[in-house]
Amino acid sequence: MPDLRGSLITEMFGIFIAYSEIMENHLLYGKCPFHWDKKDQRPRVKFKIFGCFRFWINLVMLTVSLIIPGILVVLRFVINKLGMFGYFEENVPFHVITIYCCGTLMIGSILLIFLPVIFFWEWIVVSEIERTCRLFQRLLEVCPQEENRNEMSRTVNWVATFLFKIYVKLPELIALISVYLRLDPLYYFFIQMSITPSEFVPLLVRIISLLASFTELSRLVSLLLAAALLLINIGTRETHMWRSIAGRSNLAGLHFHGQIAILYTQRRSPAMLLLTMIVMVSLVIQVIFLFNLYLFSDVVCPYVHHIKV
Repeated sequence: MPDLRGSLITEMFGIFIAYSEIMENHLLYGKCPFHWDKKDQRPRVKFKIFGCFRFWINLVMLTVSLIIPGILVVLRFVINKLGMFGYFEENVPFHVITIYCCGTLMIGSILLIFLPVIFFWEWIVVSEIERTCRLFQRLLEVCPQEENRNEMSRTVNWVATFLFKIYVKLPELIALISVYLRLDPLYYFFIQMSITPSEFVPLLVRIISLLASFTELSRLVSLLLAAALLLINIGTRETHMWRSIAGRSNLAGLHFHGQIAILYTQRRSPAMLLLTMIVMVSLVIQVIFLFNLYLFSDVVCPYVHHIKV
C-alpha cells in the first residue's frame, strides 16, 4: 500500500481518525474488529478477543438483554395472533411490540450493508483501498491546491467529528428514556417472573444492559455514516480532479476519460450493489423513523397530560 503522510492521511481518512479519537477512546466503546490502526494509518478488520473485550462484552449483553428477549416478545405476539400453538400470556403493550418489530427490521437492514463488506474485506476492500490511495496520491501530485478541492475534506471531517460527538452521548440518553417509558424487554420479563422492575437491582440491570446495547447500536450507525462520508469525500474530490486535468487540453481529456472508464468499470458492480443496499436501508430507516415518531408521541402524551393535571 502506498505510503501516505501528514495531510494526505487526514484528507483521505480523517473521518476514521475522528472516529478513533472520539469513540474508540471512549470508556463505553473501545475498539471493535473494525478499527483504525494507528501504526499503519489504515482502517483494519481483525477479530481479536482481548483487543476488543469491551465490544464483545457489549455484544453479549446486546444479544442476551435486547435481541433475544425482543425476538421472543415478537414471536409470542405473532403466535397469539395466528393461534398456532395455543395462547401465551401477553403483557407487552402493542406500541412496544411495534417498536421491537421496527428495530429488528432496521438493524437487519443495516447489517445487510456491513456483513458483506466485513466478509470480503481481505479479498476486495483492502485492494480497493490500495488502488484508491495510489490514485488519490497521483492526482494530488498533478493538481495544485486550488484544483484538488481540499476544502471538501475539511468540511466532511468537521461533519464527521460533530456527528461522532453526538452519537457517543446517545446511549446514555436513549437508555434513560427507554427505562422511563418502559420500552426495554427486560421490564416485561421481570414482571412475568414476579420481580419488581423498579427495585434497585433489577433497575440497575436494566440500565446497564440498555447502556451496553445502545452503545454497539450507536457504533453501528456511526460506522455506516463514516463509510458514507468517506465515499462522498473521496468520490467528489477524485471526480473534481479528473475533470480539472481533463479540461486542460483535448488530448489529455480524451486520455483521462478513457482512464476513468477503465477505473470505474472495476468499481461498477460492487458499487452498484452497495448503493442499492444503502438506498433500500435508507428507505426502511425513514419509514421506521416516521412510524416510531408517531408511536412515541402517543406514548409521551399520557405522561405530559398526567404532569399537567
